[in-house]
Parts: sequence; C-alpha cells; structure tokens
Amino acid sequence: KDLKDAIEVLMAEKRRRISTEEKLEEHIDFATELILAE
Repeated sequence: KDLKDAIEVLMAEKRRRISTEEKLEEHIDFATELILAE
C-alpha cells in the first residue's frame, strides 16, 4: 500500500510539472509572437 501511495504521489507530481512546462511554453510562444510583431 505504501508503494502504491508513493507511486500515485510521483505520478501526480509529474503531471503537475508537465502541465506547468506546457503553460510556460505557451507564454514563451506568445512573447515571441509579440516580439516578432513589433
């Protein structure tokens, strides 16, 4: 049971990190478009 809980925590952590990275990439793309539009 402890191992299963640990795995679930790791998976949740990984999912959160992935979604954060995706948001960062979106912001970077948006900033790049703004700079290129200047």
